[in-house]
Amino acid sequence: MTSIPASATKLKNYKFSENSFLPKTVTVMLRAEKTLTYKCLVRPGDVVEEGEVIAKPSDENSTKALIHSPLPGKVIDILPVRCADGTIESAVKIQFGGKFNYSGKKLEENKLEFMTPNQIQKNLTDNGILNLFDIVYPVSLGSQIEPLKSKKERNLVVRLFDDDTTMLCDSLYSKFFLPEIVKGAWALAKAIETENVIFVADSRHGLKQKIEPLLNEKSFFFEVNSSKYPVGNSKAICRLYSKCKRKPQNIKSISIDDLFVDSGTLHQVYKSVYFGIPSLSRYIHFSGNCIPVSCFLNIRNGTTLKEIVGQLGNFVKNPSLIIVNGQIRGNTATSLDVPLFKNVKSVYFLSSKSITDNEMYQCINCGNCRVACPQHIAPDLVYNFSIKRLDVSEFVQKSAALCTQCNVCNSVCPARLPLSQAIVVLKKKIIGNMTNEE
Repeated sequence: MTSIPASATKLKNYKFSENSFLPKTVTVMLRAEKTLTYKCLVRPGDVVEEGEVIAKPSDENSTKALIHSPLPGKVIDILPVRCADGTIESAVKIQFGGKFNYSGKKLEENKLEFMTPNQIQKNLTDNGILNLFDIVYPVSLGSQIEPLKSKKERNLVVRLFDDDTTMLCDSLYSKFFLPEIVKGAWALAKAIETENVIFVADSRHGLKQKIEPLLNEKSFFFEVNSSKYPVGNSKAICRLYSKCKRKPQNIKSISIDDLFVDSGTLHQVYKSVYFGIPSLSRYIHFSGNCIPVSCFLNIRNGTTLKEIVGQLGNFVKNPSLIIVNGQIRGNTATSLDVPLFKNVKSVYFLSSKSITDNEMYQCINCGNCRVACPQHIAPDLVYNFSIKRLDVSEFVQKSAALCTQCNVCNSVCPARLPLSQAIVVLKKKIIGNMTNEE
């Protein structure tokens, strides 16, 4: 594991979370997962309600998440937009106007004991809940439940801290909404028909005393030190759990085939299952040296960065770089017109004085990537084969399949080579070939 600079603003400095102002318009991306195609259900001129389904998967039998209108209003356009992950997608632009179905209403809490596992799964699918445990590859939570039904033993693993140490999103969710997150965990555990729930927290966040009164006899809580990266992915958590000296008798081991979720996802589960609220908004962490103060704001899906900047106190410095979803595994937003969707956790505004040389150079054979790699891959050799087609052993080529896309190799490379991206390309080819051979 490798030391990565943590977020400059400490968790203890955040005293509250708050709602953002309602935007005049929202631009809602018509895609929830990277490889999924969606069918738009509205046209310009249509009037939509808050929470109305505006897009669904093209596959009619899909258990993938639906997409909803985050505000009541009128559809004014369907247009291509550049998204936070760098892709260009179709989007529905909605002008705000009309009455709310959920916001500002006193909703009666549903009783979990009266719901069946199938009802909870359908609820999560219909309400468009995404699992952002792996922020690079969001997955429809309802679809993740299906393959678990065939497993004899299944566990739910809840990460209460941020995988990327440069972000403060899941950690803030755990600080402000811990009871709701635990209730969301019980709902999800019922959906996958298990009583085995493991909560993993950062030992520096002091959650032990707060969470223990909320747990039951079948659940388990343990702490890790997340200052060493990566400790938040599924493989790392499995490894750390195996080292726990006092495991509960009902959970001897966990595997990457279990269901892993983050605290932000469980907050969405809580609102969906207990109150029937679709995925209309989520809390996003805003930070960086271009804004007056860092904050944790509840943002409506489809709100553009331009709409948010004024609420952040406007820029004190002009941003030269806008990083979405963390400095380790995130993407660079190209403009303030980028809409924020339900797959966004953090936005970091960086001035030109804080940016070092971004040129890509030739490999200098320093070996930093090999030393830092938690999977003990030789990223430089895999990169040379994938990009330059240089001779390397078949063993080195197949080692790409071990990559977890933690991006540590990129962060320590002085030549700024896209090592992780090249490994992903080769990994997909290797896994595809292995599947074909089988």
